Amino acid sequence: MGAPMRGDELCPRPLLSMTRSIRIDAPPEDVWPWVAQIGQNRGGFYSYAWFENLFGARIVNADRVVPEFQITAPGDEVSIHPKQPPFEAVEVDAPRALVLYGRGGLVALTSWTLELRDDGGATELSARMRIDRGDRGPIGALLRRVLLNLLLRPGHALMERQMLRGIRRRAERAVPARNPDA
Repeated sequence: MGAPMRGDELCPRPLLSMTRSIRIDAPPEDVWPWVAQIGQNRGGFYSYAWFENLFGARIVNADRVVPEFQITAPGDEVSIHPKQPPFEAVEVDAPRALVLYGRGGLVALTSWTLELRDDGGATELSARMRIDRGDRGPIGALLRRVLLNLLLRPGHALMERQMLRGIRRRAERAVPARNPDA
């Protein structure tokens, strides 16, 4: 599960915890706007929109920062699919962390944290999703764990890895060329 991250307390008994990180050659201030506009009907997820749209997600990935798409305060909603209850932003700490929490549908008791750490002018962007067991009893928890590991883990790994790469590509493209003689 790795080192503790913000939002871990929202799902204290996770059936599934997935953490990924990427280094981005841009400061957190240049990465944050891309993180702060994730979501369906916002900036998308910078992943494989064609794949998400096969399942009716209606995702369009933005290639520019759109001010009206920014998640700016706790309580802002982030939709992942038109037929699923949205995540709620529970912590918005620009440009360091965005913590989302889902309470219904397939995202029941799910936390999703995106943390940005300054790495000497670059950014380490980490994403962690935790899905809590909820109150399903031992048999329900076991069945849910099997389904999550067989179905969600591989798909989420593929999509989130591409999302992190998509954020990196966009943020690095937006950084002015550095003068090597400076």
